[in-house]
Amino acid sequence: MHVSNAKGDKPAYRYRKINLDGRMSERANQRLSEALVDEAWDYISFQQASPLSGDYDSYAKDLPLLYDYVTKHISYPETKYILHQTWAYQNGSPHEGFVRYNRNQNTMYTAIVNTSQEVFNWGNFDILVPSGTAIQNARSSYIGDQFTRDGYHLNLDYGRFVAACAWYEALFKESVVSNTFLPLKVTYIEGQIAREAAHQAVEFPYGVTILQDFQLMK
Repeated sequence: MHVSNAKGDKPAYRYRKINLDGRMSERANQRLSEALVDEAWDYISFQQASPLSGDYDSYAKDLPLLYDYVTKHISYPETKYILHQTWAYQNGSPHEGFVRYNRNQNTMYTAIVNTSQEVFNWGNFDILVPSGTAIQNARSSYIGDQFTRDGYHLNLDYGRFVAACAWYEALFKESVVSNTFLPLKVTYIEGQIAREAAHQAVEFPYGVTILQDFQLMK
């Protein structure tokens, strides 16, 4: 879809921006080209739609075209490009795309990490954000397979916090384990699990780290 929109320079987007005060503005009927030249972006991230995140062929078909389009519109050499690794669905998820992985979380996770590793090794990206491995690490804690609100979207408190911690450490190259920030609806132990899961994911993005110590702290 994005490749088609880019080729036709279609005004197909709602362009949202959130400023430093947390206020959001939105403009309708915007072109991808307009957003790309709007600011001197520090980072531009790419990710596949979650059902296809473990499908290497879908990346090979469209990502080079989209990447080429994006980079041709960016005139700032400081801009860095991110590949975002998404997460596997919760077991029992009703998402129709789960059929692609025989409705098995481990099958989906393995396909996602293998694909993200191969795509990142193309050498086009500066940073990998391993949200998928961070969530899978966190699932090994006493919380278990309870990180989504509908089987595929992360829940609004500790689920999203795991992904946020992965983004933080990947971007700032600073261990999130000792960071003291905690969302209001996230408990102390959930925060510890989120930080450790994210930290281990950044260190080891293509395999699960079992959080055994946190299981003992239940």
